[in-house]
Amino acid sequence: MTARLDASLAELLRDPAALLRRAEDPRAARPVALACLLAALGGSAVFGGTVGALRGGLQIPFAAVKFPLVTLVTLITLTPVLHTLAAVLGRPTHFARTATLVLLLAGRAALGLLAFAPMLALALVVFDGYRNYHLLALLAAVLFGLASGLGARVLTIGVAGVRAPRVVLAVATAVYFVVTAHAAWTLRPWLLRPRSEVTFLRAPEGLVTERLGTAARSSMGDYAAEPRASGRR
Repeated sequence: MTARLDASLAELLRDPAALLRRAEDPRAARPVALACLLAALGGSAVFGGTVGALRGGLQIPFAAVKFPLVTLVTLITLTPVLHTLAAVLGRPTHFARTATLVLLLAGRAALGLLAFAPMLALALVVFDGYRNYHLLALLAAVLFGLASGLGARVLTIGVAGVRAPRVVLAVATAVYFVVTAHAAWTLRPWLLRPRSEVTFLRAPEGLVTERLGTAARSSMGDYAAEPRASGRR
Protein backbone atom coordinates (compact mmCIF):
# COMPACT_ATOMS: atom_id res chain seq x y z
CA MET A 1 0.00 0.00 0.00
CA THR A 2 2.82 2.42 0.88
CA ALA A 3 4.54 1.85 -2.46
CA ARG A 4 1.30 2.49 -4.34
CA LEU A 5 0.69 5.66 -2.34
CA ASP A 6 4.18 6.93 -3.19
CA ALA A 7 3.66 6.14 -6.88
CA SER A 8 0.30 7.90 -6.88
CA LEU A 9 1.75 11.03 -5.26
CA ALA A 10 4.53 11.18 -7.85
CA GLU A 11 2.08 10.68 -10.71
CA LEU A 12 -0.25 13.31 -9.29
CA LEU A 13 2.10 16.03 -10.52
CA ARG A 14 3.50 14.32 -13.63
CA ASP A 15 0.43 12.79 -15.26
CA PRO A 16 -2.95 13.28 -13.50
CA ALA A 17 -4.84 12.01 -16.56
CA ALA A 18 -3.11 8.64 -16.32
CA LEU A 19 -3.79 8.60 -12.59
CA LEU A 20 -7.49 9.19 -13.21
CA ARG A 21 -7.59 6.38 -15.79
CA ARG A 22 -5.90 4.05 -13.34
CA ALA A 23 -8.42 4.98 -10.65
CA GLU A 24 -11.21 3.55 -12.82
CA ASP A 25 -9.91 0.13 -11.81
CA PRO A 26 -11.58 -0.60 -8.42
CA ARG A 27 -8.37 -2.21 -7.15
CA ALA A 28 -6.38 0.96 -7.81
CA ALA A 29 -9.04 3.52 -6.90
CA ARG A 30 -8.48 3.38 -3.14
CA PRO A 31 -4.73 4.18 -3.09
CA VAL A 32 -5.24 6.90 -5.71
CA ALA A 33 -8.02 8.59 -3.72
CA LEU A 34 -6.11 8.18 -0.46
CA ALA A 35 -2.93 9.67 -1.94
CA CYS A 36 -4.84 12.66 -3.30
CA LEU A 37 -6.63 13.23 0.01
CA LEU A 38 -3.41 12.96 2.02
CA ALA A 39 -1.71 15.39 -0.35
CA ALA A 40 -4.66 17.79 -0.15
CA LEU A 41 -4.82 17.82 3.64
CA GLY A 42 -1.09 17.61 4.32
CA GLY A 43 0.03 20.25 1.83
CA SER A 44 -2.66 22.72 2.86
CA ALA A 45 -1.87 22.18 6.56
CA VAL A 46 1.83 22.96 6.02
CA PHE A 47 1.00 26.12 4.08
CA GLY A 48 -1.53 27.18 6.69
CA GLY A 49 0.98 26.70 9.50
CA THR A 50 3.49 28.78 7.56
CA VAL A 51 0.97 31.60 7.17
CA GLY A 52 0.23 31.46 10.89
CA ALA A 53 3.94 31.70 11.69
CA LEU A 54 3.81 35.49 11.18
CA ARG A 55 2.12 35.74 14.57
CA GLY A 56 3.32 32.45 16.04
CA GLY A 57 1.89 30.71 19.09
CA LEU A 58 -1.61 29.32 18.78
CA GLN A 59 -2.05 30.96 15.40
CA ILE A 60 0.20 28.32 13.81
CA PRO A 61 -1.97 25.27 14.72
CA PHE A 62 -5.15 27.31 14.15
CA ALA A 63 -4.12 28.16 10.58
CA ALA A 64 -2.76 24.65 9.99
CA VAL A 65 -6.17 23.18 10.88
CA LYS A 66 -8.24 25.72 8.96
CA PHE A 67 -6.49 25.43 5.60
CA PRO A 68 -7.47 21.75 5.23
CA LEU A 69 -11.02 22.81 6.14
CA VAL A 70 -10.95 25.19 3.16
CA THR A 71 -9.92 22.24 1.00
CA LEU A 72 -12.72 20.05 2.34
CA VAL A 73 -15.35 22.76 1.73
CA THR A 74 -14.14 23.07 -1.86
CA LEU A 75 -14.29 19.30 -2.38
CA ILE A 76 -17.80 19.03 -0.96
CA THR A 77 -19.08 21.92 -3.07
CA LEU A 78 -17.35 21.33 -6.38
CA THR A 79 -17.95 17.56 -6.72
CA PRO A 80 -21.76 17.65 -7.14
CA VAL A 81 -21.53 20.76 -9.35
CA LEU A 82 -19.09 19.09 -11.75
CA HIS A 83 -21.04 15.81 -11.70
CA THR A 84 -24.29 17.59 -12.55
CA LEU A 85 -22.71 19.60 -15.36
CA ALA A 86 -21.27 16.42 -16.90
CA ALA A 87 -24.63 14.66 -16.73
CA VAL A 88 -26.58 17.58 -18.22
CA LEU A 89 -24.12 18.22 -21.05
CA GLY A 90 -23.82 14.71 -22.38
CA ARG A 91 -21.21 12.80 -20.39
CA PRO A 92 -22.90 11.12 -17.43
CA THR A 93 -20.39 9.24 -15.30
CA HIS A 94 -20.07 7.51 -11.97
CA PHE A 95 -20.05 9.86 -9.00
CA ALA A 96 -16.90 8.14 -7.74
CA ARG A 97 -15.03 9.18 -10.90
CA THR A 98 -16.09 12.80 -10.46
CA ALA A 99 -15.05 12.69 -6.81
CA THR A 100 -11.68 11.27 -7.80
CA LEU A 101 -11.23 14.05 -10.37
CA VAL A 102 -11.90 16.71 -7.72
CA LEU A 103 -9.54 14.93 -5.31
CA LEU A 104 -6.88 15.09 -8.03
CA LEU A 105 -7.50 18.81 -8.33
CA ALA A 106 -7.24 19.36 -4.58
CA GLY A 107 -4.16 17.17 -4.29
CA ARG A 108 -2.27 18.98 -7.03
CA ALA A 109 -3.22 22.36 -5.60
CA ALA A 110 -2.02 21.33 -2.14
CA LEU A 111 1.29 20.03 -3.52
CA GLY A 112 1.68 23.49 -5.03
CA LEU A 113 1.02 25.01 -1.60
CA LEU A 114 3.61 22.67 -0.11
CA ALA A 115 6.17 23.82 -2.68
CA PHE A 116 5.37 27.50 -2.02
CA ALA A 117 5.51 27.21 1.79
CA PRO A 118 9.34 27.62 2.02
CA MET A 119 9.12 30.69 -0.23
CA LEU A 120 6.53 32.25 2.08
CA ALA A 121 8.55 31.32 5.18
CA LEU A 122 11.62 33.01 3.70
CA ALA A 123 9.56 36.11 2.89
CA LEU A 124 8.36 36.29 6.51
CA VAL A 125 11.98 36.51 7.62
CA VAL A 126 13.40 38.71 4.86
CA PHE A 127 10.60 41.28 4.83
CA ASP A 128 10.21 41.59 8.62
CA GLY A 129 6.61 40.40 8.82
CA TYR A 130 4.97 43.11 10.92
CA ARG A 131 6.51 46.04 8.99
CA ASN A 132 5.49 44.57 5.65
CA TYR A 133 2.23 42.99 6.73
CA HIS A 134 0.22 43.98 3.63
CA LEU A 135 2.93 42.85 1.22
CA LEU A 136 3.11 39.45 2.92
CA ALA A 137 -0.69 39.13 2.97
CA LEU A 138 -0.75 39.83 -0.76
CA LEU A 139 2.10 37.37 -1.37
CA ALA A 140 0.27 34.63 0.54
CA ALA A 141 -2.89 35.29 -1.51
CA VAL A 142 -0.94 35.21 -4.79
CA LEU A 143 0.80 31.93 -3.88
CA PHE A 144 -2.54 30.47 -2.85
CA GLY A 145 -4.00 31.54 -6.20
CA LEU A 146 -1.10 30.07 -8.17
CA ALA A 147 -1.41 26.74 -6.36
CA SER A 148 -5.16 26.75 -6.99
CA GLY A 149 -4.46 27.38 -10.67
CA LEU A 150 -2.13 24.38 -10.74
CA GLY A 151 -4.97 22.27 -9.41
CA ALA A 152 -7.58 23.77 -11.71
CA ARG A 153 -5.68 22.51 -14.77
CA VAL A 154 -6.93 19.03 -13.85
CA LEU A 155 -10.45 20.14 -14.75
CA THR A 156 -9.52 19.96 -18.44
CA ILE A 157 -9.46 16.17 -18.00
CA GLY A 158 -13.04 16.11 -16.80
CA VAL A 159 -14.59 18.05 -19.70
CA ALA A 160 -13.60 15.59 -22.43
CA GLY A 161 -16.66 14.26 -24.23
CA VAL A 162 -19.22 16.84 -23.11
CA ARG A 163 -21.14 18.90 -25.65
CA ALA A 164 -19.84 22.25 -24.43
CA PRO A 165 -16.42 21.63 -22.85
CA ARG A 166 -15.51 25.32 -22.62
CA VAL A 167 -18.75 26.12 -20.78
CA VAL A 168 -18.23 23.28 -18.31
CA LEU A 169 -14.60 24.25 -17.78
CA ALA A 170 -15.48 27.92 -17.26
CA VAL A 171 -18.31 27.20 -14.81
CA ALA A 172 -16.37 24.57 -12.85
CA THR A 173 -13.28 26.78 -12.65
CA ALA A 174 -15.33 29.77 -11.51
CA VAL A 175 -17.07 27.70 -8.83
CA TYR A 176 -13.73 26.32 -7.69
CA PHE A 177 -12.03 29.69 -7.30
CA VAL A 178 -15.06 31.45 -5.78
CA VAL A 179 -15.76 28.71 -3.23
CA THR A 180 -12.10 28.39 -2.28
CA ALA A 181 -11.59 32.14 -1.91
CA HIS A 182 -14.70 32.68 0.15
CA ALA A 183 -14.09 29.61 2.31
CA ALA A 184 -10.64 31.00 3.11
CA TRP A 185 -12.15 34.43 3.81
CA THR A 186 -14.85 32.96 6.08
CA LEU A 187 -12.31 30.97 8.11
CA ARG A 188 -9.95 33.90 8.70
CA PRO A 189 -7.92 35.26 10.49
CA TRP A 190 -4.74 33.90 8.95
CA LEU A 191 -2.13 36.63 9.41
CA LEU A 192 -2.22 38.52 12.70
CA ARG A 193 -0.45 41.61 14.02
CA PRO A 194 0.91 41.80 17.59
CA ARG A 195 -2.03 43.86 18.87
CA SER A 196 -4.64 41.52 17.38
CA GLU A 197 -6.35 38.89 19.48
CA VAL A 198 -5.58 35.27 18.57
CA THR A 199 -8.90 33.66 17.73
CA PHE A 200 -9.93 30.66 15.67
CA LEU A 201 -12.62 32.52 13.71
CA ARG A 202 -13.68 36.12 13.20
CA ALA A 203 -17.06 37.72 12.54
CA PRO A 204 -17.98 38.28 8.85
CA GLU A 205 -16.61 41.51 7.40
CA GLY A 206 -16.97 42.60 3.76
CA LEU A 207 -15.96 40.52 0.75
CA VAL A 208 -12.67 38.84 -0.06
CA THR A 209 -12.31 40.88 -3.27
CA GLU A 210 -12.57 44.13 -1.32
CA ARG A 211 -9.89 43.10 1.17
CA LEU A 212 -7.49 41.94 -1.53
CA GLY A 213 -7.83 45.31 -3.22
CA THR A 214 -7.17 47.08 0.08
CA ALA A 215 -4.12 44.87 0.76
CA ALA A 216 -2.74 45.61 -2.71
CA ARG A 217 -3.08 49.38 -2.20
CA SER A 218 -1.66 49.20 1.33
CA SER A 219 1.36 47.21 0.15
CA MET A 220 2.21 50.20 -2.06
CA GLY A 221 1.86 52.68 0.81
CA ASP A 222 -1.74 53.82 0.28
CA TYR A 223 -3.47 53.31 3.66
CA ALA A 224 -6.52 55.47 2.97
CA ALA A 225 -8.86 52.46 2.81
CA GLU A 226 -7.53 50.83 5.98
CA PRO A 227 -10.07 50.05 8.74
CA ARG A 228 -9.48 52.43 11.63
CA ALA A 229 -11.11 50.74 14.58
CA SER A 230 -10.35 47.08 14.78
CA GLY A 231 -6.70 46.88 13.77
CA ARG A 232 -7.25 43.22 12.87
CA ARG A 233 -6.87 41.14 9.71
